[in-house]
Amino acid sequence: MARQRRNPLALDNPKISIVIPVYNEKATIDEILRRVLDTEIRKEVIIVDDCSTDDTVKKISEISCSIPIVFKQLECNSGGGFARNAGIRLASGNYLAFLDSDDEWDREHLRTLAQHTFQSDESFVVASSALVSETKRILNALALAYNNKALYDKALQLHFKSLEIREKEGNKKEISTALNNIGLVYYKIGNFEQALDFFLQAIPPKLESKTTDGLDLIYVNVGLSYAYLGNAEESIQYVNKSYETCDKNCTDEVVMQGEFCLGLSYWNKREFVPAREHFTSSYLLSKKLGLGDVITSEGALSQSAVMKRSKEAHGLLLLGRPPAMKGYELFAAAKLFGYLKAGQPILGVLPHDEAWQILQRLGVSTIADVESVVDIVAALRQFLRNWSNGCLRSLIPEANACRAFSAERQTQTLVSALEGTPAVEPFVPGHVKIPDSLREEISRRELLSKRKAMATLPRAENSFCRPANSSTAITARSNNNIN
Repeated sequence: MARQRRNPLALDNPKISIVIPVYNEKATIDEILRRVLDTEIRKEVIIVDDCSTDDTVKKISEISCSIPIVFKQLECNSGGGFARNAGIRLASGNYLAFLDSDDEWDREHLRTLAQHTFQSDESFVVASSALVSETKRILNALALAYNNKALYDKALQLHFKSLEIREKEGNKKEISTALNNIGLVYYKIGNFEQALDFFLQAIPPKLESKTTDGLDLIYVNVGLSYAYLGNAEESIQYVNKSYETCDKNCTDEVVMQGEFCLGLSYWNKREFVPAREHFTSSYLLSKKLGLGDVITSEGALSQSAVMKRSKEAHGLLLLGRPPAMKGYELFAAAKLFGYLKAGQPILGVLPHDEAWQILQRLGVSTIADVESVVDIVAALRQFLRNWSNGCLRSLIPEANACRAFSAERQTQTLVSALEGTPAVEPFVPGHVKIPDSLREEISRRELLSKRKAMATLPRAENSFCRPANSSTAITARSNNNIN
């Protein structure tokens, strides 16, 4: 049983959220609920239907219960793990308990587990069982709960323990599942090299088990790891393997992740048209799976509406284009100054331009190189980690430093320049670093200027007599052209 959240005031009368994922359980749902409801303990029951094709949903609606049932029906069959996660998001109790539809709880199971849980200050309590399969299920459920609470070290410990049990049994299919689960934890914390290693290890035992169930997702996981490591060709190859494995029976979840992986791969290859097509396909499938409410879009807004939204937002995203334009280093996105005025946390995905330099001077830590997928993922993870820990405000740039880039300060500087007031930092020719994207162009123009200057010099009377001041003339003309 997993603690949902620590709240000392609520623990005087704690509530358990029992998550029950079901699929085609018309014949057994009565008995499943009876065993749960017979336990005299404060609880809520959450049933997540994984798109059943029988009358499970109708049967649930007809059941008369002493307490309300929280019910959610998924739009498409997505698997037990997806259904459990959906149930966790609906839970309001202090503790979580998971009941699979093929499990049989003893009448005193939940009561006994609850007594030990309430008397302990531990985050999790494990009920031992004579059945190894029950132990594996408990380990997986606890690891999932730890993973969802971002306690990744503990999640890995439980997954490795589960792997140890499965290896002793020699069940190739379950060994593959355990290896894939370990890879998913490493993937979630951004250690893509370790994730890739475990995903690749999960393939041989899956093939030896003579079943392709779940192999398509493992291939996609390998592809995603390669994509984040910058290996586009290997990534595309494994996504294609995934599609070949499930053929025309690929679930929406597999295709959604596969399309996202292809989008990342083509983005890494700088082939933006196919990247956009695959990202769009993945987004549409995410909406179908009920995951698309994270992003909303709307038409053009007035400047006043934009400023209002900026002040209400939890954070602001500043996007820059890849450095394709010459002199891009000298540009700063105009909206940057509006963002600084809004006084909100900023997530910048930018080339190394002036906007990047300004954010760095302001101490903004959530900046990512627009050319690096790994950088972007790391910045997003930091932003989300601060958000989930309730310390997002710590990412707000320092207010006094931001004032140096305010419209008032810039206007004052411009007026001073127009009035002829000496600059605070006078310009000294040759002391400003030439942007890399302009270096070749400036060198080319300097060379052309020198050639033009040399071509206009007075010719000597013969090839053996050069005017005494020709060298001086060349230098003077060249310098005049450079300046």
